[in-house]
Amino acid sequence: EDFSGEERRFLAELGAGSVLLVPILKMGDLIGFMCLATSDTSLKWLPEEVEFLQASAGIVGSAMQRSRAERELKELTQKLEEEVRDRTRELETLYRLESLLAGALSLEEVFGEAFRVFSDVIRPHTAVAIVVGPRERGVYYAGEEGEGEEYARELLKKFIVSTADHLRTTEFTFHHLGPTNSEAARGNLFEFRVAIAPGEGNSGVISFSRRGRPFSYREEGFIRTACEGLERVIEKIFSFVKGKEKALATLLRNMNEGVVLLDPSGEVIISNPAARKYMPYLTMNGGGKRITGIGPYSLKKLIEDSRRGLVRTITFTKPRLKHLQVAAKELKAPILPGVGILLTVQDVTREEEQRRSEEAERERFASLGQLAVGIAHEFNNYLTSIGGTAELLMRACQDRDTKVKLERILKDVKDASNLTKQITSFARSSEKAGVIDILPMVKEFSKMLKRTLPDNVEIRMEYAGGAYQITAEPMRMRQILLNLTSNATEFMPGGGTLTLRVDRKTLKEPHSGFEEIPPGKYITLEVSDTGVGMDQETLKKAFSPFFTTKKDSEAKGLGLTVVYSNVKECGGYLDVKSAPGEGTTFKIYFPAHENGERGPERIDIRGDGEKILVAEDNPSLLHLESDILSSAGFHVLTATNGEEALEIIKRERPRIVVADAVMPRMGGEELYREARKFVKDLRMVLVSGYGSEDYSQSIKKGVRFLPKPFTPDELSEAVWHLSKRSK
Repeated sequence: EDFSGEERRFLAELGAGSVLLVPILKMGDLIGFMCLATSDTSLKWLPEEVEFLQASAGIVGSAMQRSRAERELKELTQKLEEEVRDRTRELETLYRLESLLAGALSLEEVFGEAFRVFSDVIRPHTAVAIVVGPRERGVYYAGEEGEGEEYARELLKKFIVSTADHLRTTEFTFHHLGPTNSEAARGNLFEFRVAIAPGEGNSGVISFSRRGRPFSYREEGFIRTACEGLERVIEKIFSFVKGKEKALATLLRNMNEGVVLLDPSGEVIISNPAARKYMPYLTMNGGGKRITGIGPYSLKKLIEDSRRGLVRTITFTKPRLKHLQVAAKELKAPILPGVGILLTVQDVTREEEQRRSEEAERERFASLGQLAVGIAHEFNNYLTSIGGTAELLMRACQDRDTKVKLERILKDVKDASNLTKQITSFARSSEKAGVIDILPMVKEFSKMLKRTLPDNVEIRMEYAGGAYQITAEPMRMRQILLNLTSNATEFMPGGGTLTLRVDRKTLKEPHSGFEEIPPGKYITLEVSDTGVGMDQETLKKAFSPFFTTKKDSEAKGLGLTVVYSNVKECGGYLDVKSAPGEGTTFKIYFPAHENGERGPERIDIRGDGEKILVAEDNPSLLHLESDILSSAGFHVLTATNGEEALEIIKRERPRIVVADAVMPRMGGEELYREARKFVKDLRMVLVSGYGSEDYSQSIKKGVRFLPKPFTPDELSEAVWHLSKRSK
């Protein structure tokens, strides 16, 4: 159809000579247009073009309708998610409130916890609770002290007028429970109140107020539900606090140990403040009101364990890391009606963390040991080859200058060998408790320490001759030395002298120092410094877990605690003397192990052509060991791996095998077990850069261990001893 004059002018400005408009309809209502335009004024739109545009308009209308529906659905979904989130938060808050109030002993505790929880959810400006009963006339309020009390007194007047006019002359006790977590707001004051009736003869009201924002329907519902729970808790308190029960409540309140009284089903009847701190942990399995189990243990299991004298330590990671020691006992004669189970709780987080720190330190030493031993093993292969070859050359050499050079090589090999022994000896953690001589250990430690101490710290060693044998784990001894010397160095910031002293001491009567030491024979280890020292107050706390004088936030305060723990594990006693400006001396008394010593046996070695197999994957060592044993008179067979060695054993039946502990295809330990199937009386020299304790007890009877690096004489003597035994 033709357009009006005004429409034509508008279209002309747009450059449109011919226009086709099709309406977009939704449920019969016009919601828009689709338009086709051309500058050709003579164009006539064909019926099929009109029909196509109408069909397109229908599709667009459907798409617009679907888009709007999707948008409305998204908005509705978001609204539902928000409501679910809010409701979930409210339910979690109610659960937390029930858990916190389980076993509360006073209304002050009840409303203090309740108002803190309410503050997080509804953010009131003021919260007030009035409770009236035969034994109670109390007003409990939270908010700013002046304004909160004014609002509480105003509410009390209204309460008395509306419900209990006879209380006009009664004196009420006011309890201020601190501020609320309110939002700073201006405007009108809005209130919401809930009447409560906690038990027969008791009444009250709980009121919340805030400015600028009224309470929503959901918030009012949350408050009502929470107040119903408060009614039950208050009623329980009123029934408990009577006569002799008050004395029990006082006793429980003042106990350091957490105590919870349960009915036979596990419902909390009473808990003291010490236990209430841990209620979120204890009631985790019982829905906040009951204790049906704690951690992985059921209540029944805890009761059975207590009968057998077991006390469980349970670790929790939520809501915070805690280690709780828990015991449960059934009461044959209940202290109160309904009470059937006594639960005791003790926080041992510090002690447990200390134990775990010590364990982590031992694991750290173990890792260092594995690394050090692995490196030392490779070094020992080279040192054995170099030293052994040099010694064989010495025997054959007549030239004086060459001998001097060979002696230098042997000295360097010996020094390098001692260094690898020190590293592996210090870092090893797999050694078991046994008889050890602490003097060589302290000497080795002293040598290592010299390389790490600052230039302004001098180290001294003091000792007499002989053996200093004790029964201990070497790893613990090294931890003691490391922690004491580290502590001493830190207390000499300006330099000084660090003294390590090993001695023997016989006590004929008890010695009183840091702790009482009984009479007996002892090996003593002293670590002394000339540092800043400690006063008596610091000295008393020095061995307490987490105590430290360091300002460094990294300091854990466990060094001396670990020392004391390890001394006790070794059966020892500790004494310490110190004074400000006079340095510190730690003296440890280890029970002495009495044992005789034998000197080395001189041996004339003759192999007499006896057949011996040498299995070694390192070519240099294989040639060296073969040369050493051949020159000692043995008939030597060789193999480069365990499988080849086993085939030779099957064929040649040698009674003695010298084998490297670590070889491709089959190591020395496995070779020994397999070879014994064919040669029953077979003996083996197991050459290793590791200690004998790294191998199973089952092979030690027929095996002589030879640590790397070794000298030609040491290898010959080891083989000769086995040869003598096998004959």
